[in-house]
Amino acid sequence: MKTIYNDKNKLLSDWLEGIISDQMLQSIMSEKEYQQFVKIRSSFELLHQAENKKKVIWKRLQSKIEEQPRKAFSIRTNRFAKIAFSAAAAILIFFFGIRYFNTENYTVYQTADAQKQFFLLPDSSQVVLYGQSVLKFNKKKWNEKRNILFEGSAYFKVKKGSKFQVISKQGTVSVLGTQFEVNDLNNLYRVICFEGKVKVATVKQKSFVLTPGNGIAVSNNKIHKIKTQQTEPLKLNNLYSFEKQPIGLILRKMEKIYNVKFNTHNIDTTTIITGGIPADNLNYSLKSVLNPLNIDYEINGNNIKLTAKK
Repeated sequence: MKTIYNDKNKLLSDWLEGIISDQMLQSIMSEKEYQQFVKIRSSFELLHQAENKKKVIWKRLQSKIEEQPRKAFSIRTNRFAKIAFSAAAAILIFFFGIRYFNTENYTVYQTADAQKQFFLLPDSSQVVLYGQSVLKFNKKKWNEKRNILFEGSAYFKVKKGSKFQVISKQGTVSVLGTQFEVNDLNNLYRVICFEGKVKVATVKQKSFVLTPGNGIAVSNNKIHKIKTQQTEPLKLNNLYSFEKQPIGLILRKMEKIYNVKFNTHNIDTTTIITGGIPADNLNYSLKSVLNPLNIDYEINGNNIKLTAKK
């Protein structure tokens, strides 16, 4: 599983690299913590400027080194060393501050492969966490901010109250009271609304308002709109549903459910499909997924070879 934001060092790194936006960062952190991140970025910029200054000074010294006494050289290089050291020291101070913040009391829920668990949040909101997922929130600050850091697949039934946010690497879902499903796995980000209304903001700065029966799926930088007649996820009844997902992702899910291994060298794993599979019938699942795509399969023990029909 990819690493969720379990510590602020990872959060800082993704922010500095532009993976997450200022808006998303501010939604995760308090204003005080956000301002410290801003100071850290300023320190990095100072160090970068000092490095550039060193290069300029060095070029000048190269042209004048034969003319200037060694003492002058020593003074100017020492002067740069003080600038660089000050910037580096500031960065270290802020990093130690971040490590201190990580001691805050967070509650973490996590599920193993093909596992499904029900959890009750501090405000009595409900969450069903599907296999290989992780959810994290600050219990002490829950009344102030109902923010959840999340990765994987889950169904939320949110009690009405203050703004409730599910924050993951590929987007943020904001609601007041509703029922919805969110998936943030590998290169797929999907949100479906079953009741109420949800607002979805992706890291690509695109926003959507979803009403019951509507959803979005983002895969390979392409956005697909979803329509469903379901009033709740099929997963709640031990049936795994998928809306506009690449077949490669569905096959990896089936590998975990049925303990098999697919050979996919002879098929296109990027094909987008919609449907559902049970968690207790391999043959039915294979036919449901592969037959509409004209893909043959050959079972040999736990290995299944897939071949596109000609």
